[in-house]
Amino acid sequence: MEGPSEPTGNAKRAFWRSKCRERLSQHIYDTLGLAIKALDIRLKPIESGRPYSWQIDNPKLLPLFEKHLSKHSVGAYIQLCKSLKHDFRAVRMEIIQDNDASVTPQKRIEELVIELKETQNRLHAYEESNAALEINAKSQETALNDANLTIYLQQQELEYWMGISEMHRVKRLQDP
Repeated sequence: MEGPSEPTGNAKRAFWRSKCRERLSQHIYDTLGLAIKALDIRLKPIESGRPYSWQIDNPKLLPLFEKHLSKHSVGAYIQLCKSLKHDFRAVRMEIIQDNDASVTPQKRIEELVIELKETQNRLHAYEESNAALEINAKSQETALNDANLTIYLQQQELEYWMGISEMHRVKRLQDP
């Protein structure tokens, strides 16, 4: 009996497009801390309102970024997945905009300080959440140990009473 076959045609293309969008979305989150839905991922350069763009280090990939993601072939999706982090990466839109001469070094420092504080706040929130989860885990471990001890003690008591019962049964059988 044959197993499920690999998708073909449009199904294969849809599978790889979805996988590519997910990988790009995860990369943006891991790299920039921005949660962008996979369906909202865009390749084309600088679209208004988008908080990220792509830094393309391999010029051979430039044509891929001139088309909408939905217009690519399976091969292009695979190439994008393989090239991610090596030949191109996500960057914050303000980095692209900062190449504009109107942004002063002092303004950029102020923006970076704000971004650093936001990142520190997120880190602090994660640390607090982790500490709360550790306390909860220890509490549950203690409750589990208490429950196991209760079960053990009840089993010991049950064995004791079963022994008493057996002793009375044997004694009753021996007494006429």
